[in-house]
Amino acid sequence: MLFYCSTIQTPVALTIQATKITCSDEAFIKDLEVKIMTDGPKTTLNNKYEIVKEIPQDALCAVEFFKKEGNEYKKMPFDLEPDNCCTMVIDTDMYKKFMENQNVPKSCPVKEGKYNLSNYSMPDDILSEDADRGEFRSVFKMTLPSGRCVYGQETDWKIADKQ
Repeated sequence: MLFYCSTIQTPVALTIQATKITCSDEAFIKDLEVKIMTDGPKTTLNNKYEIVKEIPQDALCAVEFFKKEGNEYKKMPFDLEPDNCCTMVIDTDMYKKFMENQNVPKSCPVKEGKYNLSNYSMPDDILSEDADRGEFRSVFKMTLPSGRCVYGQETDWKIADKQ
Protein backbone atom coordinates (compact mmCIF):
# COMPACT_ATOMS: atom_id res chain seq x y z
CA MET A 1 0.00 0.00 0.00
CA LEU A 2 1.37 3.42 -0.94
CA PHE A 3 -1.00 5.96 0.63
CA TYR A 4 -3.23 6.08 3.67
CA CYS A 5 -4.52 8.77 6.01
CA SER A 6 -3.43 8.86 9.62
CA THR A 7 -2.41 11.23 12.36
CA ILE A 8 0.64 9.23 13.46
CA GLN A 9 4.14 10.02 12.26
CA THR A 10 5.69 7.45 9.97
CA PRO A 11 9.38 6.68 9.50
CA VAL A 12 9.28 7.58 5.79
CA ALA A 13 9.52 10.90 3.97
CA LEU A 14 8.41 11.97 0.51
CA THR A 15 10.63 14.49 -1.29
CA ILE A 16 9.74 16.22 -4.55
CA GLN A 17 12.81 16.11 -6.81
CA ALA A 18 11.78 17.61 -10.16
CA THR A 19 8.75 18.74 -12.08
CA LYS A 20 8.02 19.89 -15.59
CA ILE A 21 5.06 20.90 -17.68
CA THR A 22 4.39 18.37 -20.43
CA CYS A 23 1.57 20.24 -22.19
CA SER A 24 -0.40 23.44 -21.72
CA ASP A 25 -3.18 24.87 -23.88
CA GLU A 26 -2.96 28.68 -23.81
CA ALA A 27 -6.61 28.89 -24.84
CA PHE A 28 -7.33 27.77 -21.24
CA ILE A 29 -4.20 28.39 -19.14
CA LYS A 30 -1.54 31.10 -19.42
CA ASP A 31 1.30 32.61 -17.39
CA LEU A 32 2.09 29.15 -16.10
CA GLU A 33 5.05 28.80 -13.77
CA VAL A 34 6.08 25.65 -11.89
CA LYS A 35 8.96 25.58 -9.38
CA ILE A 36 10.38 23.38 -6.68
CA MET A 37 11.83 25.19 -3.69
CA THR A 38 13.47 24.16 -0.45
CA ASP A 39 11.93 25.03 2.90
CA GLY A 40 14.36 23.71 5.48
CA PRO A 41 14.50 19.90 5.11
CA LYS A 42 11.37 19.82 2.93
CA THR A 43 10.97 20.46 -0.76
CA THR A 44 7.90 22.39 -1.79
CA LEU A 45 5.93 22.67 -5.00
CA ASN A 46 4.92 26.12 -6.23
CA ASN A 47 2.59 26.68 -9.20
CA LYS A 48 1.24 29.97 -10.57
CA TYR A 49 -1.22 30.16 -13.43
CA GLU A 50 -4.16 32.01 -14.87
CA ILE A 51 -7.25 30.23 -16.15
CA VAL A 52 -8.38 32.42 -19.05
CA LYS A 53 -11.30 30.25 -20.17
CA GLU A 54 -13.51 28.09 -17.96
CA ILE A 55 -12.30 24.47 -17.90
CA PRO A 56 -15.19 22.39 -19.29
CA GLN A 57 -17.09 20.29 -16.76
CA ASP A 58 -16.38 17.18 -18.88
CA ALA A 59 -12.56 17.55 -18.79
CA LEU A 60 -10.81 14.27 -18.04
CA CYS A 61 -7.87 13.74 -15.68
CA ALA A 62 -5.51 10.77 -15.57
CA VAL A 63 -2.33 9.89 -13.68
CA GLU A 64 0.28 7.29 -14.55
CA PHE A 65 2.88 6.12 -12.03
CA PHE A 66 6.42 4.93 -12.70
CA LYS A 67 9.25 3.61 -10.51
CA LYS A 68 12.91 4.14 -11.33
CA GLU A 69 14.85 0.95 -11.95
CA GLY A 70 18.48 1.62 -12.83
CA ASN A 71 18.43 4.61 -15.18
CA GLU A 72 14.88 4.06 -16.46
CA TYR A 73 11.40 4.68 -15.14
CA LYS A 74 9.22 1.55 -15.51
CA LYS A 75 5.44 1.82 -15.53
CA MET A 76 3.86 0.60 -12.31
CA PRO A 77 0.92 -1.83 -12.47
CA PHE A 78 -1.59 0.78 -11.34
CA ASP A 79 -2.67 4.23 -12.43
CA LEU A 80 -5.68 6.51 -12.31
CA GLU A 81 -7.59 5.92 -15.55
CA PRO A 82 -9.08 8.96 -17.31
CA ASP A 83 -12.09 10.16 -15.35
CA ASN A 84 -13.97 13.38 -14.84
CA CYS A 85 -11.53 15.87 -13.23
CA CYS A 86 -14.12 17.09 -10.75
CA THR A 87 -14.89 13.57 -9.54
CA MET A 88 -11.25 12.46 -9.51
CA VAL A 89 -9.63 15.55 -8.01
CA ILE A 90 -11.59 18.62 -6.90
CA ASP A 91 -14.56 16.90 -5.26
CA THR A 92 -12.44 14.50 -3.15
CA ASP A 93 -12.03 14.89 0.60
CA MET A 94 -8.24 14.51 0.30
CA TYR A 95 -7.96 17.39 -2.19
CA LYS A 96 -10.23 19.58 -0.06
CA LYS A 97 -8.16 18.86 3.07
CA PHE A 98 -4.74 19.39 1.46
CA MET A 99 -5.77 22.45 -0.57
CA GLU A 100 -7.99 24.27 1.95
CA ASN A 101 -5.35 26.98 2.57
CA GLN A 102 -4.21 27.28 -1.05
CA ASN A 103 -5.48 29.59 -3.80
CA VAL A 104 -6.48 26.77 -6.15
CA PRO A 105 -9.78 25.89 -7.84
CA LYS A 106 -12.18 24.58 -5.21
CA SER A 107 -15.29 23.85 -7.27
CA CYS A 108 -16.39 22.82 -10.73
CA PRO A 109 -16.51 23.98 -13.34
CA VAL A 110 -13.11 25.65 -12.86
CA LYS A 111 -13.70 29.35 -13.45
CA GLU A 112 -11.42 31.99 -14.95
CA GLY A 113 -9.01 33.54 -12.48
CA LYS A 114 -5.47 33.67 -11.14
CA TYR A 115 -4.45 30.74 -8.97
CA ASN A 116 -1.35 29.59 -7.15
CA LEU A 117 -0.10 26.69 -5.07
CA SER A 118 2.42 28.06 -2.57
CA ASN A 119 5.06 26.09 -0.66
CA TYR A 120 3.08 22.85 -0.85
CA SER A 121 4.63 19.66 0.46
CA MET A 122 2.99 16.29 0.95
CA PRO A 123 2.41 15.54 4.62
CA ASP A 124 4.64 12.70 5.80
CA ASP A 125 1.73 10.96 7.52
CA ILE A 126 0.10 10.17 4.16
CA LEU A 127 2.62 7.35 3.62
CA SER A 128 2.32 3.98 5.29
CA GLU A 129 5.35 2.39 6.96
CA ASP A 130 5.45 -0.29 4.27
CA ALA A 131 5.44 2.18 1.38
CA ASP A 132 7.91 1.22 -1.34
CA ARG A 133 11.18 3.13 -1.01
CA GLY A 134 12.73 4.51 -4.15
CA GLU A 135 12.38 7.12 -6.87
CA PHE A 136 9.06 7.57 -8.62
CA ARG A 137 7.44 9.63 -11.35
CA SER A 138 3.82 10.64 -11.69
CA VAL A 139 2.46 11.90 -15.00
CA PHE A 140 -0.74 13.96 -14.67
CA LYS A 141 -2.74 14.92 -17.73
CA MET A 142 -5.96 16.91 -18.11
CA THR A 143 -7.64 16.56 -21.51
CA LEU A 144 -10.83 17.51 -23.25
CA PRO A 145 -13.03 14.56 -24.31
CA SER A 146 -11.56 15.04 -27.82
CA GLY A 147 -8.12 14.12 -26.39
CA ARG A 148 -6.75 17.68 -26.71
CA CYS A 149 -4.41 18.34 -23.78
CA VAL A 150 -5.36 21.23 -21.49
CA TYR A 151 -2.54 20.68 -18.98
CA GLY A 152 0.06 18.05 -18.18
CA GLN A 153 2.72 17.83 -15.48
CA GLU A 154 5.40 15.27 -14.75
CA THR A 155 6.70 15.12 -11.17
CA ASP A 156 9.63 13.08 -9.85
CA TRP A 157 9.65 12.23 -6.16
CA LYS A 158 11.46 10.00 -3.74
CA ILE A 159 10.29 7.95 -0.79
CA ALA A 160 13.03 7.21 1.73
CA ASP A 161 13.50 6.48 5.41
CA LYS A 162 13.54 9.65 7.48
CA GLN A 163 17.01 10.76 8.44
